[in-house]
Amino acid sequence: MKDTKELPAQFQGLSYNDLNAMLNLYGPDGKIQFEVDRYAARQYFLDHVNNNTVFFHDLDEKLEYLVKHEYYERETLDQYSMNFIRDLFKHAFSKKFRFETFLGAFKFYTSYTLKTFDGKRYLERYEDRVCMVALHLARVTKNWPPSSSMKSSKAASSRPPRPSSTPARHSVENWSPASCFASKTTWSRLPVR
Repeated sequence: MKDTKELPAQFQGLSYNDLNAMLNLYGPDGKIQFEVDRYAARQYFLDHVNNNTVFFHDLDEKLEYLVKHEYYERETLDQYSMNFIRDLFKHAFSKKFRFETFLGAFKFYTSYTLKTFDGKRYLERYEDRVCMVALHLARVTKNWPPSSSMKSSKAASSRPPRPSSTPARHSVENWSPASCFASKTTWSRLPVR
């Protein structure tokens, strides 16, 4: 992916909506302007997401606020040590995830990220959502980070059995690290058994 830190002169001053609309126009070379979509995604963050995201000084402050105001369930977080949670979030943020398309970013922030109860401000970034879904679905499976031998799906499925005191719910027993990345679209295409 091209570096989108510097917006080319011909795109300076355009909004993310203007840049997104340019995806439907052919460039001077007669090709679809895919790089403009990346600029639109970046501009969406600069003009909209960053300005509408609640700021927290650190993870502890964020989690405490979200639990206190009943956005997150205390029970999910209480299953893990704070060091474990910090390590998980640190690992997720270390990947430096960036949306490559405007539509991907727009869909996430309009449909999936946690917002204030009035729907006006964002309380999470993508990494926050992934971590909280993983923590909630994993319940007490704490053998993270996976060793290098856990990279295959066979190794991932051979994790220790769930303690008998923890009831299995939904398809938690079939959970894998990749499952928290599945979207509604992916799930809707899976065959029903």
